[in-house]
Order: sequence, then C-alpha cells, then structure tokens
Amino acid sequence: MELGIKRTLKGNLNGKGLTFGTWNIRSINDKEGELIKEFENIDLDILAITETKKKGKQTVELQNGHIMILSGVQNEKRAQAGVGCIIKSTLAKFVTKWDTISGIFIMVQLRLEDKNTIHILILYGPNEDEKAELKYKFWDEVTEVVDSLNGDIIVLGDLNGRVGIQDYESGDDIGKNGEAIRNNNGTRIIEFCIQNYLLIMNTFFRHKEIHQYTREVKSRNEKSIIDYVLVCKRLRRYIKDVRVKRGPEINSDHYLVLAKTG
Repeated sequence: MELGIKRTLKGNLNGKGLTFGTWNIRSINDKEGELIKEFENIDLDILAITETKKKGKQTVELQNGHIMILSGVQNEKRAQAGVGCIIKSTLAKFVTKWDTISGIFIMVQLRLEDKNTIHILILYGPNEDEKAELKYKFWDEVTEVVDSLNGDIIVLGDLNGRVGIQDYESGDDIGKNGEAIRNNNGTRIIEFCIQNYLLIMNTFFRHKEIHQYTREVKSRNEKSIIDYVLVCKRLRRYIKDVRVKRGPEINSDHYLVLAKTG
C-alpha cells in the first residue's frame, strides 16, 4: 500500500510529482474558460475551488479530458457558497466516487492501482461572525464523514479561520510559519486537525509574506491566511512545499494556494 501512495503522489505523471491546490474564486459564473486556462497553465493535477456560487450538483467533462465536480445550494435558493474540484485527465480514471453536503463540502475518492484510497475533502467553512450553532453543525458534519473514511485524507478549501502559529494549545499539528493572529474559527480548525490527526501544511514551510497570506483586500489594508491545505500525518513526508502563487488571476481577493509532492 505504501508503494501505491508513493507512486501516485509522485504522480504517475512522468515523475514530476503531484501538484494540487485550493482557490476561492468568488463565483465561477463567466469564469470557467479563464479558470481552465489557469489550471492548464500551472499544470495542476487537482484544484479545489470555493465560493463558486453555482447551484445544484453536476459533473462536467472539460476539454482535454479533465473533469469538474460542482456542488452548490438547491436551485430554488439564492446563489451563494458552492464548492468544486477540477481533476486532470490523467487522474480522472482514479476517481471512484464523490459525495456532497450542500454547497459547502465535497468528498472525492481516488482509488489507486494497488487498491489504496485517498480521500480529498473540499470545504467552505462558515464565516467568523456566523452563529456558533452553525459552526458546530458544520464541523460535526465534516468530522462524521472523516470518521467514516478508510484511507488517507487531504483537506482543501477556504476554512474562514486564522490559525496563527504553533504553541502549547496547537501542538505539532501546526508549524511555526504563518501569521500571529488566531481567531475563534482558527481554534476550531486546530481542534478538528488534532481530533483527526491532520497537519496544517501552510504553516510548515517558510516563505515571504507574499507567499503566505491567502487573502488580501488592498483597499482596506487587510490580509489573512484562511485558505488551507491539510493532510493526514502519514502523507506529511510527501509534501515538499505549500505556498501562495500570485500569478494566476481570476478576479478574486483570494490567491491560489499551491501544494507539491515529490
């Protein structure tokens, strides 16, 4: 099983390793062509997208054999939230199933050639000012799904929380690189990681600030780290880098967060 994970995380893609990321795109409407262009320019294998504002659930076959999975609110509701995932054609054959919880959560299962399984969870977390009951409900639902999975886990998405850096409270589930601020949502993310043996990989690699902050509103001089790559501890050794990539543009106040294996 270990060999299968290593081969797949090295990509089975001409040895270049696996490149994946997460991006809050602030609506996919009228942006699909631009998004696919950026996906191919960066040569991504998997891209989680959040705040798509796309209603309903659908799987779309894109140009060059890529697939896009989308989940949003019900059609009768106002368009909001929404999550999705674009998977490169060379990995599409490994997708065995996917499931959703409303417009804030997708789980994609990849079954490897040796029958080992990796689950990719795409999340869009509640805002910091949401009611506590909604936050508890969200994390309880996600935890319930995680508890039901048998295999390795990668979590991608805009979790709307600021986790700060490693301290006594967080333990080794978070690294020493990032921003100093931790808010209520950030504490919830840390608790989720501790409970499920996940690592907050953004915080394990040292980079300049411009490659750390995932959201920036220049007009209000605001910047924060709220988009994350989380992985189960067994996959830690394969993750060679996680950073913000500022080149890609999709008319959003969030930057693409990029992870590479090797």
